[in-house]
Amino acid sequence: MQSTELQLVLTAQNKASAELQKLSGDVERLTGRVGTSEKSMKNMLKTIGGLTAVYGAVKVGIMGSIQAFNESALIEKKLEVITMNLKGQTMEHVNMLKEQAKALSIVGVMGDDVVMSAQAQLATFDLTAESIRQVTPALMDMIVAEKGIYASSEDAKASAQGLGKAFQGQFDVLKKQGFIITQAQEKMIKFGNESMKVKAITEILGTTYADANKKML
Repeated sequence: MQSTELQLVLTAQNKASAELQKLSGDVERLTGRVGTSEKSMKNMLKTIGGLTAVYGAVKVGIMGSIQAFNESALIEKKLEVITMNLKGQTMEHVNMLKEQAKALSIVGVMGDDVVMSAQAQLATFDLTAESIRQVTPALMDMIVAEKGIYASSEDAKASAQGLGKAFQGQFDVLKKQGFIITQAQEKMIKFGNESMKVKAITEILGTTYADANKKML
């Protein structure tokens, strides 16, 4: 979540609080008047109840937004730390992955925090940022197709974990999911360099789930 979005929900909270305080003052003035009708009092109480309910709903929404902001910030920081710990990777590489996450969230149904969760998990397998960038779109297609449009960051992390193992030559996860892996692709993954492994795994995912993320949108 962007900082501007957080500011908007906080502003909404302040406005709701101000309105509630204003109405509370109106009630005090009204109840201090002589001859206030019972009907007027009832109407005022209904208004208070309605505004209180709205304020409560706004507060719940704000707390949820703040929590989502914090979780997204943690995921983003995790991606940064893991990537920067990889040999030869710089902040430029981190920003490249972050920009990709934002771009994929626009053209597909996965949020950028979900994308970054997958990227960070792939980075734990010592893949370069460029390799992660190349395989991430195909991974998002797989996640959308298998987990649906409401896939969570944890879903993305689990899927990326399985894919990371495939980079190490452990094909069980992919085979259990029904992917057909040719002998040539197995050799590329087992004995090829990182670039060859990325090419083979991207091809494997693409045979079943090509552009699923975009199509779902």
